[in-house]
Amino acid sequence: MRSLDASLEVATFADPVEAIEYARKHAVDMVLTDYKMPNMDGIETIRRLRRIFGYEDVPIVCITVVNDREVRYRALEAGATDFLIRPIDRLECGARCRNLLSLRRHEILKKNRTRILEQKIDEATRELRRREVDTLFRLAKAAEQRDKVTGMHLVRMAKYSSLIARSVGLSSAEQDAIEL
Repeated sequence: MRSLDASLEVATFADPVEAIEYARKHAVDMVLTDYKMPNMDGIETIRRLRRIFGYEDVPIVCITVVNDREVRYRALEAGATDFLIRPIDRLECGARCRNLLSLRRHEILKKNRTRILEQKIDEATRELRRREVDTLFRLAKAAEQRDKVTGMHLVRMAKYSSLIARSVGLSSAEQDAIEL
């Protein structure tokens, strides 16, 4: 693994239980697990890793000694991303790992961009909401200038409607919409 990229940090474990404990405390970009291990097989290891928050999209490669379809199907159902067959071909392993790491980096970039865009949308929505409220109050003030009784009546009715909405347990967003 280190030959793929000198900057890679590699953590190795002889016991899958230790690897899972490590995974609970550390984020990783990829996991390679053998099918045959002491204490727990690779399929159960994959299942447990997939249950850890943040490991839903981490590429997991299962290494098997035999080209057994049943093992591969069970590993895929557990969440394996890819397979390598022993004896491991260094060129194939390197290419697969580079590809999976590249996909992982792109997935992380996509999630970050999505999060940033969602924040911008939320900010823009709040600004539109603020402007909407401001416009409605300006219209109410304009109506009040023409007819003080009607203008104040509109403001009072909006407040009463909001209070009633709160008393019947509507959400803050629903209360705000009713007040508008």
